[in-house]
Amino acid sequence: MFFGEVPVGQAEGAILAHSETVGGRVLKKGTVLSAADVAALALELAQVTVARLDPGEVDENAAAAALAAALVTDPAAQGLVVSHAFTGRVNLNAVGPGIVDIDAIAILALNRIDPAITLATLPQWQRVTAGTLSGTVKIIAYGVSGDALARACAVARAAIRVRPVALRSAGLILTRVAGQDDKLIRKGAEAVEARLTALGMALAGVD
Repeated sequence: MFFGEVPVGQAEGAILAHSETVGGRVLKKGTVLSAADVAALALELAQVTVARLDPGEVDENAAAAALAAALVTDPAAQGLVVSHAFTGRVNLNAVGPGIVDIDAIAILALNRIDPAITLATLPQWQRVTAGTLSGTVKIIAYGVSGDALARACAVARAAIRVRPVALRSAGLILTRVAGQDDKLIRKGAEAVEARLTALGMALAGVD
């Protein structure tokens, strides 16, 4: 990958490395510069910092989307919503309540392939609710090697999921001690009920 300053007139098709404000509008970092973008930049700048991918490299958003697709091959079955790729990032959010189940060995292998290809997740068996961010794919460069990306996709296929709650209700048995304040019993039951509700379960009864 080339990264550095070039004359503005030579920047078409390159990736803008730093956001620039020109003609009252902002060209954001990561923009693939069009002829119109270059013309606007040329009104105010002589040089611009860009990145150009080498043959065989994949741009950050395409790479992040490809890795996310390999990690979550069946979103419904894996209990995850996959976001759109933006600035080399894809978020994996829980569809509903449950616990995170990861293949730690596969994820460790993925993160060792290339420093620019990363996946961060919640810990194994972390409890989540609907919308909880459970994992994030991040490509830490404007592009990565296609070969490295292919290896990352292969080793981490379906390596994360949210296991849904299997039971819909639960009962609670409380031990009572002579002279114990009933308020403590109620508070204990309420605390457990709140935890069950967060998991989409109902408290069936208290004994």
